[in-house]
Amino acid sequence: MVAKMLFNFKMQILRISLFVLTIVLCTASFAHPQSEKKYIGKTVIAGINLRDKNNNIVFSYQITGKIIKVNSNGIFLRIQDTNKEFSLPPNLTALKVAMRGIYNLKNGDVKSIENPDYTIIYDVHQTKNNYMSCF
Repeated sequence: MVAKMLFNFKMQILRISLFVLTIVLCTASFAHPQSEKKYIGKTVIAGINLRDKNNNIVFSYQITGKIIKVNSNGIFLRIQDTNKEFSLPPNLTALKVAMRGIYNLKNGDVKSIENPDYTIIYDVHQTKNNYMSCF
């Protein structure tokens, strides 16, 4: 019970951090609407690391899903193991073409994925007592 509450708390921090990251990246370069269509249906592995003041990873989470929508508000994934929608900051330049192979995941019901199209990693850094600074 306590572990589940701690996990839910960390996920809430993660959502808040990604929201702030989205605001920060709103001025980042974004692809032309026609090129956004090429991302729809592609599989992404997203890694999100929460780091403390000393740059140590205190929480790490990986998700995988298919891109269902891309616009100036974000990159929207349909998460593979829950079928829920999850949004990432609207920065297509952060997507990296994945090397072919089998990727083993640390979290969620999906334990591995073969030949994803893209990977993306976000580091969220602690400032004072919260996680609000990204990169």
